Amino acid sequence: MGSDKLADHGFGDRLAAALRAAPPLELAPELVASCIDSKHEVAQLAESHFRTAFESSLYRIPRHERAGGLNGVTGHIAESVAETILVDAGWTPVEHFVGPFSGGHGIDLAMLSPDQEHLFVVEVKGTLQPTRWPRLTRGELDQMSPEWLSQPDNPGMQSIGVEGDDVSGLVVSIQFARRQWKAVVTPDFRDIQTVSAVEQLDELPASWFSS
Repeated sequence: MGSDKLADHGFGDRLAAALRAAPPLELAPELVASCIDSKHEVAQLAESHFRTAFESSLYRIPRHERAGGLNGVTGHIAESVAETILVDAGWTPVEHFVGPFSGGHGIDLAMLSPDQEHLFVVEVKGTLQPTRWPRLTRGELDQMSPEWLSQPDNPGMQSIGVEGDDVSGLVVSIQFARRQWKAVVTPDFRDIQTVSAVEQLDELPASWFSS
């Protein structure tokens, strides 16, 4: 078990470093606006706070008012933005969590690549904080490691009936305050590739899967 944990953390370290090094890509404000779903009455106040923070600044929202679901709504909107970017690039949704709040523990999305040959599990992180990028969770099992994907309490993986060895991985990090996003791909949870242009998502480079 000790060596497995070391290998897991080593992959987590490399994944986090790749995400930090990935070039930021432009995030269209109109795309974000299209993903704010005010039909959910329970989330309307948090969505209103999100819209205010996105259009002006998080600091317009008093700190004591940010606890009322803002984090959950931010996560759900980030997932919707990521799914829209992928669908526009030709990807097919297989599994997603219906909002208005982020689904919490487990994968956020499962998507088929444009060529329909690769099933990807997708982890999405989003923040309204202007001074930092969101990060993957680190722990006994690092988020998006094969061991984390295959644990029994990962509901998205259980729903689609696969384990970590059956899928490829994509991590999308969204910086709402800066109107930017980043992404990294891991075809086999060993190699990691940074997405340097959105066009790479339209047709994934064959070299990413050749090792």
